[in-house]
Amino acid sequence: MKPWHSIILALFNVVLAAYLVLALTAFNHPDNSDNRCQKVEINIAEGKTNGFLTEKGVLDMLRQHDIVPLGYNPDSINIRKVEDVVKASPLVKNADACITTDGKLIVDITQRLPVMRVKTYNSDYFVDDSGNIMPTNNYQSDVVIVTGYVSKGYAQRSLFPLVNTINGDELWQQQIEQINVTASKGIELVPRVGNHIVYIGQLPSPTTDTTDNISEFLNNKLQRLKQFYRYGLSKVGWDTYTYINLEYDNQIICK
Repeated sequence: MKPWHSIILALFNVVLAAYLVLALTAFNHPDNSDNRCQKVEINIAEGKTNGFLTEKGVLDMLRQHDIVPLGYNPDSINIRKVEDVVKASPLVKNADACITTDGKLIVDITQRLPVMRVKTYNSDYFVDDSGNIMPTNNYQSDVVIVTGYVSKGYAQRSLFPLVNTINGDELWQQQIEQINVTASKGIELVPRVGNHIVYIGQLPSPTTDTTDNISEFLNNKLQRLKQFYRYGLSKVGWDTYTYINLEYDNQIICK
């Protein structure tokens, strides 16, 4: 082979290698300079059945912080800022954002779900499904209403496991609409059906196993109440008694 042929072949191999390197680099790192964000997708867990968040509310939240990604280059969108703004909402438990290869901004949100609302003479707030306080902000939710002598600590430590036990049973979730706490910390349950109040006494004192203790305590009371409903009120009438006392074991006192 002539020397100049070798030189041409060597140059060809160099050019080919450079081309392959550039091609692979372009493939692994596509040019987004001409790509623009065309859509923002907001996914809210249980958004159609529970909670207070809406897609419009989240978009408004982003706009208020000057985050309007539509039409912008995806590389210029600060994903961390999007997540931080959404997480700052008192209605949000967690948020994750990402940009797809076609320039779509996706925000996945886990919202805080209320399980009870505490309304006393000097306070009004929700307790969420993690036992944390969340503001009402004029939101409405079909959850158990708690009234009476209730501190936030008592609501979180004692009433939260009580309400979770009620919500864990379909019958009592539908039947019990209000819990009233007396000055002596006695618990009164107000049902939807029947013109009576059910008194179950004081809850067990908070311990390391408070949830299990309160759940067992309430289930024992409600099992007796269920039997009384079935064999007592079903025969004499649901409006016969105005007060049903289940405080003491092995007896039911009615007025």
